[in-house]
Amino acid sequence: MTIDVLFPKEIVPFFLKKKSKYSYISQLPKQFSLQDFAIATISYFRIPSAVLSFLLIHISCILNKKKLAKYKDYDLTHAHYILPDAYFSYWLKKKYQIPYVISVRGSDCNFIQRLPHWWYVHKLIRRILSNADTVLCHNNGQQQMIEKLGIQSQLVKHGIDPIFFERKEKTSTDSIVRILSVGALIPIKQIDWVVKAVMSYNGSQKVQLTIVGDGPEYEKLEKLSESSSHSILFAGRKNKYELSELYQQTDIFALPGRQETFGLVFAEAMAGGCAVIGYKGQGIYGHFQEDRDILFASSYNDFETKIHRLIDDQQRRTSIAQQGQEQSKSFSWEEVTRNYSTIYQKIWQSNA
Repeated sequence: MTIDVLFPKEIVPFFLKKKSKYSYISQLPKQFSLQDFAIATISYFRIPSAVLSFLLIHISCILNKKKLAKYKDYDLTHAHYILPDAYFSYWLKKKYQIPYVISVRGSDCNFIQRLPHWWYVHKLIRRILSNADTVLCHNNGQQQMIEKLGIQSQLVKHGIDPIFFERKEKTSTDSIVRILSVGALIPIKQIDWVVKAVMSYNGSQKVQLTIVGDGPEYEKLEKLSESSSHSILFAGRKNKYELSELYQQTDIFALPGRQETFGLVFAEAMAGGCAVIGYKGQGIYGHFQEDRDILFASSYNDFETKIHRLIDDQQRRTSIAQQGQEQSKSFSWEEVTRNYSTIYQKIWQSNA
């Protein structure tokens, strides 16, 4: 089996190349390798406007038709975004009858919501989706949105690193309830909810919140936490080995982030034995049984109430953590790759 990777590379105007958002893209060579995979880039035009962004995407295919023709004998393409990635897959199917799979991302859904239904790019997205052999979504919220466009989809999981399945006994012997948040310190992660909920807790338990990550919200969150009667620690970035240790010494993992495509940290925390609470409709919502394996909140007040109850109720914490840990086994790479293999095989058989 041959697997090649084609990376859509946005054409960056010279006056934007020094901006941090574009500097990395502009420096990418035409071909490079990553983890033993040879990666070729394919250039495309993107107009700097949400509504107009991909208005000229068809021109990119015309200009790259020789490069795309190299893939005419391939059996399948898998696009990991609707635009621009899946447009190239759509073009290859129309030109060479190559079936394709699309993985829908949170950014895809956010982009679609910003477009008028009558607009050309919105119609183009529907056409790309309807011509796909299989559409994959990573959470229930995305799936519901895609189905509103009249597109059937399949819910799939991401795999997590095997290190997070390693079992270790908790070494802490004190009675402190340890809460952990992991993520970029940006507004959509809503880590301020976690800080505020910890600060408002006035029950009998001692609480310690550890925040892993950095970003533009750091100073705001640090200032917010200054008046807390509970311990709030900012730990900066951690590697996977350090995270694995933290998960297994944590009681509650809390991340009420919005616009999460999947959120590997949720599955990692569950594998590590944490009782997990997230934002309803986002991240891994739909992959687990709510209120048994994991908790979801739909507002700040809902989040505050649920996390306070988790802090006070050790039996409930333990039950959710144990159920979640058991269900997290389905996120092993063995299970995930087996599922993808089944999806690909069905497509090949139906197109034989």
